Amino acid sequence: MASSQRRELRVALLSALVSVGSGLNSPADGGRSRQKLQELGVQNLLQVTPVAPGQPGASVWLGAQWFKQTLDHFKRGENTETFDQKYFVDDTHYDGSGPVILYINGEAPLYSAPGGSSFTGYMAQQMKAMIVAVEHRFYGDSHPFSDMSTSSLRYLNSAQALLDLRKFRITYDQQLGPRQDGTPHQWVVVGGSYAGSLAAWSRLRFPHLFAAAHASSAPIEAIDTFTRFDIQLQQSLPQGCQDMVRQVNQAIDARLGPANETGGESAITLKRIFDAEGLTNDDFSYLIADSVAIAVQYGQKGKLCDRLNQAALEGAGPDQLVEAFASYSKRVFYPTLETGKPEAYDAGYLQRPNIAAEKNARQWLWQQCSEFGWFQTFPAEQPAETGMRLKRVDRKYFSTLCTRAFGLKPLEPDVQTVQKNYAGAELNTSRIFFTFGRDDPWQSAWPEGALKRMEREGGHGGGKYMRIECDDCAHCVDLGHIGYDEQPALHATRAAILAAFQCWLDLPGASNCKEAS
Repeated sequence: MASSQRRELRVALLSALVSVGSGLNSPADGGRSRQKLQELGVQNLLQVTPVAPGQPGASVWLGAQWFKQTLDHFKRGENTETFDQKYFVDDTHYDGSGPVILYINGEAPLYSAPGGSSFTGYMAQQMKAMIVAVEHRFYGDSHPFSDMSTSSLRYLNSAQALLDLRKFRITYDQQLGPRQDGTPHQWVVVGGSYAGSLAAWSRLRFPHLFAAAHASSAPIEAIDTFTRFDIQLQQSLPQGCQDMVRQVNQAIDARLGPANETGGESAITLKRIFDAEGLTNDDFSYLIADSVAIAVQYGQKGKLCDRLNQAALEGAGPDQLVEAFASYSKRVFYPTLETGKPEAYDAGYLQRPNIAAEKNARQWLWQQCSEFGWFQTFPAEQPAETGMRLKRVDRKYFSTLCTRAFGLKPLEPDVQTVQKNYAGAELNTSRIFFTFGRDDPWQSAWPEGALKRMEREGGHGGGKYMRIECDDCAHCVDLGHIGYDEQPALHATRAAILAAFQCWLDLPGASNCKEAS
Protein backbone atom coordinates (compact mmCIF):
# COMPACT_ATOMS: atom_id res chain seq x y z
CA MET A 1 0.00 0.00 0.00
CA ALA A 2 1.34 3.44 -0.93
CA SER A 3 2.16 5.89 1.90
CA SER A 4 -0.58 8.29 0.77
CA GLN A 5 -3.11 5.45 0.89
CA ARG A 6 -1.96 4.45 4.37
CA ARG A 7 -2.26 8.07 5.52
CA GLU A 8 -5.79 8.35 4.13
CA LEU A 9 -6.78 5.10 5.81
CA ARG A 10 -5.30 6.24 9.11
CA VAL A 11 -7.17 9.56 8.96
CA ALA A 12 -10.43 7.85 8.01
CA LEU A 13 -10.06 5.38 10.89
CA LEU A 14 -9.30 8.17 13.31
CA SER A 15 -12.30 10.19 12.19
CA ALA A 16 -14.57 7.17 12.60
CA LEU A 17 -13.25 6.39 16.07
CA VAL A 18 -13.52 10.00 17.16
CA SER A 19 -17.15 10.03 16.06
CA VAL A 20 -17.83 6.88 18.07
CA GLY A 21 -15.92 8.06 21.12
CA SER A 22 -17.23 11.61 21.37
CA GLY A 23 -20.64 11.39 19.80
CA LEU A 24 -19.63 13.79 17.03
CA ASN A 25 -20.87 13.61 13.46
CA SER A 26 -18.16 15.26 11.42
CA PRO A 27 -18.79 16.47 7.87
CA ALA A 28 -17.32 14.50 5.01
CA ASP A 29 -14.27 16.74 4.87
CA GLY A 30 -13.98 16.90 8.66
CA GLY A 31 -10.68 15.04 8.60
CA ARG A 32 -8.92 17.66 6.48
CA SER A 33 -7.29 19.42 9.37
CA ARG A 34 -6.41 16.19 11.11
CA GLN A 35 -4.64 14.90 8.03
CA LYS A 36 -2.20 17.77 8.17
CA LEU A 37 -1.23 17.41 11.82
CA GLN A 38 1.82 15.21 11.20
CA GLU A 39 3.77 18.22 10.07
CA LEU A 40 5.45 20.94 12.13
CA GLY A 41 5.65 18.87 15.29
CA VAL A 42 1.96 17.98 15.55
CA GLN A 43 1.27 14.29 16.02
CA ASN A 44 -2.10 12.89 15.07
CA LEU A 45 -2.46 9.84 17.30
CA LEU A 46 -5.31 7.86 18.66
CA GLN A 47 -4.59 6.41 22.07
CA VAL A 48 -6.69 4.19 24.24
CA THR A 49 -5.07 3.16 27.48
CA PRO A 50 -6.64 -0.20 28.42
CA VAL A 51 -6.83 0.52 32.13
CA ALA A 52 -10.06 0.23 34.05
CA PRO A 53 -11.56 3.65 34.92
CA GLY A 54 -10.78 4.67 38.47
CA GLN A 55 -7.55 2.72 38.64
CA PRO A 56 -4.29 4.60 39.40
CA GLY A 57 -2.90 6.06 36.24
CA ALA A 58 -6.03 5.36 34.24
CA SER A 59 -6.61 7.70 31.36
CA VAL A 60 -9.17 6.36 28.93
CA TRP A 61 -10.11 8.55 26.00
CA LEU A 62 -10.68 8.43 22.29
CA GLY A 63 -9.55 10.96 19.74
CA ALA A 64 -6.77 12.53 21.78
CA GLN A 65 -4.07 14.24 19.77
CA TRP A 66 -0.61 15.34 20.82
CA PHE A 67 1.47 18.41 20.26
CA LYS A 68 5.24 18.69 20.77
CA GLN A 69 5.32 21.57 23.21
CA THR A 70 8.41 23.49 24.37
CA LEU A 71 9.33 22.81 27.98
CA ASP A 72 10.93 26.18 28.80
CA HIS A 73 9.95 29.07 26.55
CA PHE A 74 12.40 31.37 28.35
CA LYS A 75 15.51 29.25 27.85
CA ARG A 76 18.13 31.01 25.76
CA GLY A 77 20.12 29.35 23.00
CA GLU A 78 19.30 25.90 21.69
CA ASN A 79 15.97 24.86 23.13
CA THR A 80 15.15 21.29 22.20
CA GLU A 81 13.43 20.02 25.39
CA THR A 82 9.78 19.25 24.73
CA PHE A 83 6.83 17.40 26.18
CA ASP A 84 3.63 15.95 24.72
CA GLN A 85 0.65 18.22 25.26
CA LYS A 86 -2.78 16.66 24.81
CA TYR A 87 -5.59 18.29 22.85
CA PHE A 88 -8.89 17.46 21.14
CA VAL A 89 -10.58 18.78 18.01
CA ASP A 90 -14.33 19.06 17.41
CA ASP A 91 -15.05 20.22 13.85
CA THR A 92 -18.66 19.05 13.85
CA HIS A 93 -19.95 22.48 12.87
CA TYR A 94 -16.89 23.84 11.09
CA ASP A 95 -17.56 24.68 7.43
CA GLY A 96 -14.18 26.10 6.45
CA SER A 97 -15.23 29.72 6.92
CA GLY A 98 -15.88 30.08 10.63
CA PRO A 99 -13.46 30.96 13.44
CA VAL A 100 -11.41 28.63 15.61
CA ILE A 101 -12.32 28.47 19.31
CA LEU A 102 -9.28 27.67 21.45
CA TYR A 103 -10.72 26.22 24.65
CA ILE A 104 -8.35 26.27 27.64
CA ASN A 105 -9.01 23.48 30.10
CA GLY A 106 -7.15 24.97 33.06
CA GLU A 107 -6.21 23.18 36.28
CA ALA A 108 -7.82 19.80 35.57
CA PRO A 109 -7.52 16.83 33.21
CA LEU A 110 -8.99 17.19 29.72
CA TYR A 111 -11.03 14.27 28.37
CA SER A 112 -12.73 15.77 25.31
CA ALA A 113 -13.55 19.00 23.53
CA PRO A 114 -16.54 20.85 25.07
CA GLY A 115 -19.02 20.24 22.26
CA GLY A 116 -22.48 18.78 22.44
CA SER A 117 -24.92 20.73 24.58
CA SER A 118 -22.27 22.88 26.28
CA PHE A 119 -22.42 26.60 25.69
CA THR A 120 -19.07 26.49 23.87
CA GLY A 121 -20.53 23.79 21.62
CA TYR A 122 -23.55 25.99 20.97
CA MET A 123 -21.26 28.92 20.13
CA ALA A 124 -19.42 26.70 17.67
CA GLN A 125 -22.70 25.67 16.06
CA GLN A 126 -23.89 29.25 15.68
CA MET A 127 -20.55 30.58 14.40
CA LYS A 128 -19.69 27.52 12.21
CA ALA A 129 -16.55 27.26 14.28
CA MET A 130 -14.00 24.57 15.04
CA ILE A 131 -13.24 23.85 18.70
CA VAL A 132 -9.69 22.99 19.67
CA ALA A 133 -9.36 22.13 23.38
CA VAL A 134 -5.90 22.14 24.93
CA GLU A 135 -4.82 20.55 28.19
CA HIS A 136 -2.73 22.71 30.53
CA ARG A 137 0.86 21.65 31.22
CA PHE A 138 1.27 19.44 34.31
CA TYR A 139 -2.41 18.48 34.39
CA GLY A 140 -4.08 15.33 33.14
CA ASP A 141 -1.69 13.58 30.75
CA SER A 142 0.35 16.62 29.70
CA HIS A 143 3.22 16.04 32.11
CA PRO A 144 6.74 17.01 31.10
CA PHE A 145 8.26 14.73 33.74
CA SER A 146 7.64 11.41 35.42
CA ASP A 147 7.06 13.08 38.76
CA MET A 148 5.69 16.23 40.32
CA SER A 149 8.71 16.99 42.46
CA THR A 150 9.38 20.57 43.47
CA SER A 151 12.23 20.77 40.97
CA SER A 152 9.89 19.64 38.16
CA LEU A 153 7.11 22.03 39.14
CA ARG A 154 9.33 25.07 38.55
CA TYR A 155 8.15 24.86 34.93
CA LEU A 156 4.52 25.22 36.00
CA ASN A 157 3.38 28.83 35.90
CA SER A 158 1.01 31.07 33.97
CA ALA A 159 3.78 32.68 31.89
CA GLN A 160 4.84 29.29 30.46
CA ALA A 161 1.19 28.33 29.96
CA LEU A 162 0.45 31.48 27.95
CA LEU A 163 3.43 30.83 25.69
CA ASP A 164 2.19 27.24 25.28
CA LEU A 165 -1.06 28.66 23.91
CA ARG A 166 0.82 31.06 21.67
CA LYS A 167 2.99 28.34 20.13
CA PHE A 168 0.07 25.95 19.72
CA ARG A 169 -2.07 28.60 18.05
CA ILE A 170 0.67 29.61 15.58
CA THR A 171 1.57 26.04 14.68
CA TYR A 172 -1.98 24.75 14.35
CA ASP A 173 -3.00 27.75 12.28
CA GLN A 174 -0.20 26.98 9.85
CA GLN A 175 -1.61 23.48 9.51
CA LEU A 176 -5.12 24.72 8.84
CA GLY A 177 -4.09 27.15 6.20
CA PRO A 178 -6.45 29.93 5.11
CA ARG A 179 -10.23 29.88 5.16
CA GLN A 180 -12.24 28.96 2.07
CA ASP A 181 -12.15 32.58 0.91
CA GLY A 182 -8.36 32.73 1.26
CA THR A 183 -8.34 34.92 4.39
CA PRO A 184 -6.65 33.89 7.66
CA HIS A 185 -8.65 32.14 10.36
CA GLN A 186 -9.90 34.21 13.26
CA TRP A 187 -9.04 32.65 16.61
CA VAL A 188 -10.92 33.27 19.83
CA VAL A 189 -10.03 31.94 23.25
CA VAL A 190 -12.40 30.62 25.92
CA GLY A 191 -11.84 29.55 29.50
CA GLY A 192 -13.41 29.42 32.95
CA SER A 193 -11.96 30.23 36.38
CA TYR A 194 -8.13 30.27 36.17
CA ALA A 195 -8.47 29.25 32.51
CA GLY A 196 -10.71 32.30 32.12
CA SER A 197 -7.85 34.43 33.42
CA LEU A 198 -5.57 32.80 30.84
CA ALA A 199 -8.14 33.59 28.15
CA ALA A 200 -8.24 37.27 29.11
CA TRP A 201 -4.44 37.45 29.43
CA SER A 202 -4.03 35.77 26.02
CA ARG A 203 -6.12 38.49 24.44
CA LEU A 204 -4.14 41.11 26.38
CA ARG A 205 -0.68 39.76 25.52
CA PHE A 206 -1.34 38.48 21.99
CA PRO A 207 -4.09 40.63 20.44
CA HIS A 208 -2.69 39.88 16.97
CA LEU A 209 -3.29 36.15 17.54
CA PHE A 210 -6.61 36.12 19.39
CA ALA A 211 -9.43 38.27 18.05
CA ALA A 212 -11.65 37.94 21.14
CA ALA A 213 -11.96 36.15 24.47
CA HIS A 214 -14.71 34.78 26.71
CA ALA A 215 -13.47 34.82 30.31
CA SER A 216 -15.96 33.11 32.60
CA SER A 217 -15.55 33.63 36.37
CA ALA A 218 -11.97 34.77 35.81
CA PRO A 219 -10.00 35.96 38.85
CA ILE A 220 -7.97 38.81 37.39
CA GLU A 221 -6.24 40.12 40.52
CA ALA A 222 -3.64 37.92 42.23
CA ILE A 223 -4.27 38.31 45.95
CA ASP A 224 -2.04 36.94 48.70
CA THR A 225 -4.53 36.93 51.58
CA PHE A 226 -7.95 36.55 50.01
CA THR A 227 -10.37 37.58 52.79
CA ARG A 228 -12.86 38.96 50.28
CA PHE A 229 -13.74 35.38 49.33
CA ASP A 230 -15.18 34.74 52.79
CA ILE A 231 -17.04 38.06 52.77
CA GLN A 232 -18.70 37.10 49.46
CA LEU A 233 -19.74 33.75 50.97
CA GLN A 234 -21.57 35.68 53.66
CA GLN A 235 -23.37 37.78 51.06
CA SER A 236 -24.35 34.73 48.99
CA LEU A 237 -25.82 32.64 51.82
CA PRO A 238 -29.27 33.40 53.28
CA GLN A 239 -29.07 34.90 56.77
CA GLY A 240 -30.56 31.87 58.50
CA CYS A 241 -28.13 29.53 56.76
CA GLN A 242 -25.23 31.84 57.67
CA ASP A 243 -26.23 31.63 61.33
CA MET A 244 -26.33 27.83 61.26
CA VAL A 245 -22.92 27.60 59.53
CA ARG A 246 -21.51 29.83 62.27
CA GLN A 247 -23.05 27.56 64.92
CA VAL A 248 -21.39 24.59 63.26
CA ASN A 249 -18.03 26.37 63.21
CA GLN A 250 -18.31 27.41 66.85
CA ALA A 251 -19.21 23.87 67.92
CA ILE A 252 -16.30 22.41 65.96
CA ASP A 253 -13.85 24.98 67.29
CA ALA A 254 -14.89 24.21 70.87
CA ARG A 255 -14.01 20.53 70.38
CA LEU A 256 -10.67 21.00 68.62
CA GLY A 257 -7.40 21.31 70.45
CA PRO A 258 -4.20 23.23 69.63
CA ALA A 259 -3.06 23.87 66.10
CA ASN A 260 -1.20 21.21 64.09
CA GLU A 261 -2.21 18.44 66.41
CA THR A 262 -4.67 15.62 66.04
CA GLY A 263 -6.28 16.73 69.31
CA GLY A 264 -7.69 14.94 72.31
CA GLU A 265 -10.55 12.50 72.55
CA SER A 266 -13.14 15.19 71.86
CA ALA A 267 -11.41 16.21 68.62
CA ILE A 268 -10.90 12.62 67.49
CA THR A 269 -14.56 11.80 68.14
CA LEU A 270 -15.58 14.88 66.18
CA LYS A 271 -13.39 14.05 63.20
CA ARG A 272 -14.67 10.48 63.22
CA ILE A 273 -18.10 11.84 62.33
CA PHE A 274 -16.50 13.30 59.19
CA ASP A 275 -14.36 10.19 58.43
CA ALA A 276 -11.36 12.48 58.91
CA GLU A 277 -9.54 11.07 61.93
CA GLY A 278 -6.16 11.28 60.20
CA LEU A 279 -6.20 15.06 59.69
CA THR A 280 -4.55 17.55 62.00
CA ASN A 281 -6.87 20.06 63.58
CA ASP A 282 -5.76 22.76 61.15
CA ASP A 283 -6.11 20.59 58.03
CA PHE A 284 -9.52 19.48 59.29
CA SER A 285 -10.55 23.12 59.72
CA TYR A 286 -9.59 23.78 56.11
CA LEU A 287 -11.73 20.82 55.03
CA ILE A 288 -14.70 22.25 56.91
CA ALA A 289 -14.17 25.71 55.37
CA ASP A 290 -14.02 24.34 51.84
CA SER A 291 -17.18 22.29 52.33
CA VAL A 292 -19.05 25.58 52.74
CA ALA A 293 -17.05 27.43 50.07
CA ILE A 294 -17.54 24.79 47.37
CA ALA A 295 -21.27 24.62 48.12
CA VAL A 296 -21.62 28.32 47.31
CA GLN A 297 -19.04 28.37 44.51
CA TYR A 298 -20.72 25.61 42.50
CA GLY A 299 -24.38 26.33 43.08
CA GLN A 300 -24.94 23.77 45.85
CA LYS A 301 -25.83 26.19 48.64
CA GLY A 302 -29.45 25.07 48.47
CA LYS A 303 -28.48 21.49 49.34
CA LEU A 304 -26.31 22.65 52.24
CA CYS A 305 -28.90 25.04 53.63
CA ASP A 306 -31.77 22.57 53.18
CA ARG A 307 -29.89 19.92 55.16
CA LEU A 308 -29.18 22.35 58.01
CA ASN A 309 -32.74 23.73 57.93
CA GLN A 310 -34.14 20.20 58.16
CA ALA A 311 -32.03 19.53 61.23
CA ALA A 312 -33.09 22.84 62.79
CA LEU A 313 -36.78 22.04 62.22
CA GLU A 314 -36.21 18.79 64.07
CA GLY A 315 -35.00 20.77 67.07
CA ALA A 316 -31.28 20.21 66.53
CA GLY A 317 -28.78 21.80 68.86
CA PRO A 318 -25.17 22.63 67.87
CA ASP A 319 -24.01 18.99 68.02
CA GLN A 320 -26.88 17.82 65.82
CA LEU A 321 -26.16 20.63 63.34
CA VAL A 322 -22.57 19.38 63.15
CA GLU A 323 -23.86 15.89 62.35
CA ALA A 324 -26.16 17.31 59.67
CA PHE A 325 -23.25 19.26 58.21
CA ALA A 326 -21.12 16.10 58.22
CA SER A 327 -23.90 14.23 56.40
CA TYR A 328 -24.01 16.92 53.70
CA SER A 329 -20.20 16.99 53.38
CA LYS A 330 -19.87 13.23 52.94
CA ARG A 331 -22.78 13.01 50.49
CA VAL A 332 -22.20 16.12 48.34
CA PHE A 333 -18.74 17.60 49.02
CA TYR A 334 -16.48 14.54 49.34
CA PRO A 335 -17.34 13.15 45.88
CA THR A 336 -15.86 16.34 44.39
CA LEU A 337 -12.44 15.68 46.01
CA GLU A 338 -9.78 14.04 43.86
CA THR A 339 -9.54 11.08 46.24
CA GLY A 340 -13.19 11.12 47.27
CA LYS A 341 -11.90 11.25 50.84
CA PRO A 342 -10.74 13.91 53.34
CA GLU A 343 -7.13 12.75 52.85
CA ALA A 344 -6.99 15.26 49.99
CA TYR A 345 -6.54 17.90 52.73
CA ASP A 346 -3.67 16.08 54.43
CA ALA A 347 -0.38 17.94 53.92
CA GLY A 348 1.30 14.53 53.86
CA TYR A 349 -0.81 13.56 50.87
CA LEU A 350 0.03 16.82 49.12
CA GLN A 351 3.74 16.12 49.59
CA ARG A 352 3.64 13.07 47.33
CA PRO A 353 5.36 13.71 43.98
CA ASN A 354 3.69 10.79 42.18
CA ILE A 355 1.53 11.36 39.12
CA ALA A 356 -1.94 10.13 38.32
CA ALA A 357 -3.84 11.51 35.37
CA GLU A 358 -6.90 12.47 37.37
CA LYS A 359 -5.04 14.30 40.18
CA ASN A 360 -4.49 18.05 40.34
CA ALA A 361 -4.35 19.18 43.98
CA ARG A 362 -0.57 19.32 44.29
CA GLN A 363 -0.12 21.23 41.03
CA TRP A 364 -2.75 23.82 41.89
CA LEU A 365 -1.35 24.31 45.39
CA TRP A 366 2.03 24.95 43.78
CA GLN A 367 0.53 27.65 41.58
CA GLN A 368 -1.07 29.25 44.62
CA CYS A 369 2.06 29.05 46.76
CA SER A 370 4.46 30.29 44.09
CA GLU A 371 2.38 32.68 42.02
CA PHE A 372 -1.23 33.64 42.74
CA GLY A 373 -1.91 33.33 46.45
CA TRP A 374 -5.69 33.40 46.60
CA PHE A 375 -5.39 31.97 50.12
CA GLN A 376 -8.93 31.98 51.42
CA THR A 377 -8.62 33.10 55.02
CA PHE A 378 -10.83 34.27 57.82
CA PRO A 379 -11.39 38.05 57.55
CA ALA A 380 -9.32 39.12 60.53
CA GLU A 381 -10.90 42.56 60.53
CA GLN A 382 -14.26 41.01 61.43
CA PRO A 383 -15.44 39.58 64.75
CA ALA A 384 -14.99 35.83 65.13
CA GLU A 385 -18.72 35.24 65.08
CA THR A 386 -19.20 36.73 61.60
CA GLY A 387 -16.90 34.64 59.39
CA MET A 388 -17.78 31.56 57.38
CA ARG A 389 -14.67 29.63 58.41
CA LEU A 390 -12.64 28.92 61.54
CA LYS A 391 -10.13 31.59 62.51
CA ARG A 392 -7.32 29.03 62.53
CA VAL A 393 -7.55 28.96 58.71
CA ASP A 394 -5.34 32.03 58.50
CA ARG A 395 -2.35 33.20 56.45
CA LYS A 396 0.10 31.40 58.73
CA TYR A 397 -1.70 28.13 58.04
CA PHE A 398 -1.16 28.47 54.30
CA SER A 399 2.51 29.44 54.72
CA THR A 400 3.02 26.29 56.76
CA LEU A 401 1.07 24.21 54.22
CA CYS A 402 3.22 25.46 51.33
CA THR A 403 6.43 24.68 53.22
CA ARG A 404 5.22 21.22 54.23
CA ALA A 405 4.06 20.34 50.71
CA PHE A 406 7.10 21.53 48.75
CA GLY A 407 9.96 21.68 51.24
CA LEU A 408 10.85 25.28 50.36
CA LYS A 409 11.05 28.04 52.93
CA PRO A 410 10.25 30.73 52.26
CA LEU A 411 7.79 29.97 49.45
CA GLU A 412 5.62 33.00 48.82
CA PRO A 413 3.27 33.87 45.95
CA ASP A 414 4.73 36.46 43.60
CA VAL A 415 1.53 38.46 43.22
CA GLN A 416 3.38 41.64 42.25
CA THR A 417 4.85 39.98 39.16
CA VAL A 418 1.43 38.64 38.18
CA GLN A 419 -0.05 42.11 38.41
CA LYS A 420 2.83 43.62 36.46
CA ASN A 421 2.72 40.98 33.70
CA TYR A 422 -1.01 41.12 33.16
CA ALA A 423 -1.83 44.76 33.89
CA GLY A 424 -3.63 43.92 37.10
CA ALA A 425 -7.38 44.30 36.79
CA GLU A 426 -7.19 47.13 34.31
CA LEU A 427 -6.82 44.86 31.28
CA ASN A 428 -6.80 47.83 28.98
CA THR A 429 -7.69 45.89 25.89
CA SER A 430 -10.81 45.13 23.88
CA ARG A 431 -13.09 42.26 22.93
CA ILE A 432 -13.08 40.38 26.21
CA PHE A 433 -16.43 39.23 27.58
CA PHE A 434 -16.26 38.76 31.37
CA THR A 435 -19.03 36.92 33.21
CA PHE A 436 -19.65 36.14 36.87
CA GLY A 437 -22.49 34.39 38.62
CA ARG A 438 -24.16 36.45 41.34
CA ASP A 439 -23.13 33.95 44.01
CA ASP A 440 -19.60 33.32 42.76
CA PRO A 441 -17.08 34.22 45.51
CA TRP A 442 -14.32 34.53 42.88
CA GLN A 443 -15.88 37.72 41.54
CA SER A 444 -14.13 39.51 44.39
CA ALA A 445 -10.69 38.70 42.89
CA TRP A 446 -10.87 42.03 41.13
CA PRO A 447 -9.95 45.41 42.58
CA GLU A 448 -13.25 46.71 43.88
CA GLY A 449 -13.01 49.96 41.95
CA ALA A 450 -12.47 48.14 38.65
CA LEU A 451 -15.38 45.78 39.30
CA LYS A 452 -17.73 48.66 40.12
CA ARG A 453 -16.58 50.50 36.99
CA MET A 454 -17.25 47.43 34.83
CA GLU A 455 -20.72 47.12 36.37
CA ARG A 456 -21.47 50.81 35.90
CA GLU A 457 -20.17 51.09 32.36
CA GLY A 458 -21.15 47.63 31.17
CA GLY A 459 -17.64 47.05 29.94
CA HIS A 460 -14.16 48.42 29.82
CA GLY A 461 -11.78 49.10 26.97
CA GLY A 462 -14.26 47.84 24.40
CA GLY A 463 -14.98 44.64 26.31
CA LYS A 464 -18.13 43.49 28.08
CA TYR A 465 -19.04 42.54 31.63
CA MET A 466 -22.15 40.80 32.97
CA ARG A 467 -23.09 39.56 36.40
CA ILE A 468 -25.61 36.72 36.04
CA GLU A 469 -28.42 37.57 38.45
CA CYS A 470 -30.21 34.30 39.05
CA ASP A 471 -30.65 31.68 41.77
CA ASP A 472 -27.58 29.51 42.29
CA CYS A 473 -25.80 31.16 39.37
CA ALA A 474 -22.31 30.47 40.55
CA HIS A 475 -18.82 29.68 39.26
CA CYS A 476 -18.57 29.27 35.46
CA VAL A 477 -22.29 28.61 35.18
CA ASP A 478 -22.45 30.16 31.70
CA LEU A 479 -20.01 27.57 30.30
CA GLY A 480 -22.21 24.68 31.36
CA HIS A 481 -24.84 22.76 29.45
CA ILE A 482 -27.76 24.54 27.84
CA GLY A 483 -31.15 23.42 29.11
CA TYR A 484 -34.71 24.25 28.16
CA ASP A 485 -35.38 25.28 31.75
CA GLU A 486 -32.41 27.59 32.23
CA GLN A 487 -33.13 30.79 34.10
CA PRO A 488 -33.88 33.93 32.05
CA ALA A 489 -30.81 35.80 33.35
CA LEU A 490 -28.50 32.99 32.26
CA HIS A 491 -30.22 32.77 28.87
CA ALA A 492 -29.86 36.54 28.38
CA THR A 493 -26.16 36.42 29.29
CA ARG A 494 -25.45 33.66 26.81
CA ALA A 495 -27.35 35.53 24.09
CA ALA A 496 -25.27 38.65 24.82
CA ILE A 497 -22.01 36.69 24.58
CA LEU A 498 -22.96 35.22 21.21
CA ALA A 499 -24.10 38.61 19.90
CA ALA A 500 -20.84 40.24 20.97
CA PHE A 501 -18.71 37.59 19.28
CA GLN A 502 -20.75 37.76 16.07
CA CYS A 503 -20.18 41.52 15.98
CA TRP A 504 -16.53 41.43 17.03
CA LEU A 505 -15.74 38.85 14.32
CA ASP A 506 -18.11 40.31 11.70
CA LEU A 507 -19.94 36.98 11.34
CA PRO A 508 -23.23 36.23 9.59
CA GLY A 509 -26.17 36.91 11.89
CA ALA A 510 -24.53 39.89 13.57
CA SER A 511 -27.00 42.60 14.56
CA ASN A 512 -27.19 45.58 16.92
CA CYS A 513 -23.43 45.68 16.90
CA LYS A 514 -23.19 49.09 18.49
CA GLU A 515 -25.00 47.76 21.55
CA ALA A 516 -23.14 44.40 21.55
CA SER A 517 -19.74 46.07 21.34
